[in-house]
Amino acid sequence: MLSKILLTINLTRTIFSLLTQRLLDRLQNLIHFHTYTPHATPKDIIVIGASYAGYTCAEHLSQTLPPGWRVVLTEINEFFNHTWLFPRASVMSRKAIEQLTYIPYPIRPRYAPDGSYLFRRRKASRVDTELQHIHLEDGAVLAYEYLVLATGLPGRYPAGINSLQRDQGLEYFARLQTQIKEARSVIVIGGGPVGIEVALDVVSEYVGKEITLIHSRGHLAHGYGVRLHVACMRALSEGGVKVILNERVKSVDATCGHVKLSTGEDLAAEAVVSLSGRGSWDLLIMITDNMQIMCTGSAPASNPLPGLPSEIITPTGMISVNSYLQADDASTPNIFAVGDIADTGVKKMGRAAGLQGLVAARNIVRRITGRNMMLYKPGIIEQSIDMTVGLHKHLIHVEGGGRCMQFLRRTKDETLRAADMWRMLGAEPPCV
Repeated sequence: MLSKILLTINLTRTIFSLLTQRLLDRLQNLIHFHTYTPHATPKDIIVIGASYAGYTCAEHLSQTLPPGWRVVLTEINEFFNHTWLFPRASVMSRKAIEQLTYIPYPIRPRYAPDGSYLFRRRKASRVDTELQHIHLEDGAVLAYEYLVLATGLPGRYPAGINSLQRDQGLEYFARLQTQIKEARSVIVIGGGPVGIEVALDVVSEYVGKEITLIHSRGHLAHGYGVRLHVACMRALSEGGVKVILNERVKSVDATCGHVKLSTGEDLAAEAVVSLSGRGSWDLLIMITDNMQIMCTGSAPASNPLPGLPSEIITPTGMISVNSYLQADDASTPNIFAVGDIADTGVKKMGRAAGLQGLVAARNIVRRITGRNMMLYKPGIIEQSIDMTVGLHKHLIHVEGGGRCMQFLRRTKDETLRAADMWRMLGAEPPCV
């Protein structure tokens, strides 16, 4: 009981601190909006990648940079991919869900004065750290004073969505929904949070469908405490999902749709569906613990961006960073990395990525203005998770200081509050 009280106090203090900081930021943004003056030749800070970490970083920079400075955000996609909604959109045939998965990028963020922000829909092809140049795929060359890498990692769920634009993505979701609906059995491989969410969404949407969840470890959502494993096992059991732990998939027979486990056991399937492009099998949704698709070869790139010093790239293809989120090499003090690509040791989640984006933005402004940088200290937010356990239930698992607590939140909203994300990006959510 005492540990729960202490954890509640810690969580309340953290939330209050974040809300207070947001209020102070808004006041500063209003002052900045009316005092910033654009320059004909500004010094540029380039942010590569406009997902949760990159967009948050660029937004804050545009609202706080001193005159003479500008943030340039480069992104290959036309729309912000609200990936938190992707697993549910791949299962449930709801226009209200599908239409909220892709959010149009604004011309510039709210409270960003004219001249402080530029969006370039281009892919960065390589970097020259000596000349401080970014080369785009169209041949353009951008000079930078600071560089923020927020490119994420390839292989996020679902696999086929990685390189698709909005219309293609919606068609892809529709195909998955049809395949799931028509299949009598579904095998989900990977007992991380996304695998659990997908399994429970399928069983909630299609009562009576045979669902099997296979996990290679003995602990579901093993990046978290054992209490989350117990809660997830309970939810899966109540939903009628068969759970197989401590088993690896040895092979998939694309011809007859059989999944062979490391023990030699065969799992048969009904429908045959291809999700990875590497073969066809019974509706086999393959999700690893870090949300990457298995059997596709998806893994962190050996070099996230050609031209980066090898000293800052980890063996897993991420960027090694210090406590300020700078690339961890003395030769690159003006390069920062945030989000999934940054080797911070924290769990790969949108909320954590956004907080890292804020810290990197604040530290860049502090360096520009001659102030000491702030440390990135992962806290209770990064150690906690809000995951769905069915269409109308959320399991909130909070960890911190060696303690943990859980509570269930019921909601009628099946869109995971995606409309709020639209408004955060200054967009009006569609009325569907």
